[in-house]
Amino acid sequence: MRTFGGELRKIREGLGIKAYQLASKIGVHQTYITYIEKHGKVPSPEVFEEIKKIVGDNPFLNELYKAELESKRSLSTNKTPSSTEKIITAALSTIALTPKTVTAKEIEDLANALSPELKNDKEVMERLESFIRQLNYKYQKLHKDISETTQVLMRYSKRAEKLSKQKS
Repeated sequence: MRTFGGELRKIREGLGIKAYQLASKIGVHQTYITYIEKHGKVPSPEVFEEIKKIVGDNPFLNELYKAELESKRSLSTNKTPSSTEKIITAALSTIALTPKTVTAKEIEDLANALSPELKNDKEVMERLESFIRQLNYKYQKLHKDISETTQVLMRYSKRAEKLSKQKS
């Protein structure tokens, strides 16, 4: 299936225009063009108009844009974040601000704060517990790395102190 981004890339490359050049000409960052071409990002109507000024008014590209824009709009109007997404977002926010491991009880409290019935949703709680185990493992590994680095620095500090005393 052909996509707007794929077609845009094909047209752009056919014209000998690099992604960074297109981005510069329309006033966006190069990564924005990458997201359009490779990750299915649908540009705003204003950006699309600027793209057309550079690559030309291609009827097929216009149709792909309209179809993807309509698809994006219907998804955004029909989609509300699931309870799991809400909890994971809250958990990520909490963990990002918390310099310690997070307990299952804290996650359960988060779930209850968002929606008391989630506590009884086995799938949600299992996903959260797995998520937290992974985060805690990463935290513990980071903590271990920091401890080891601190120990090495302390050893070097003591050696430097001894050498300093010996030279005096």
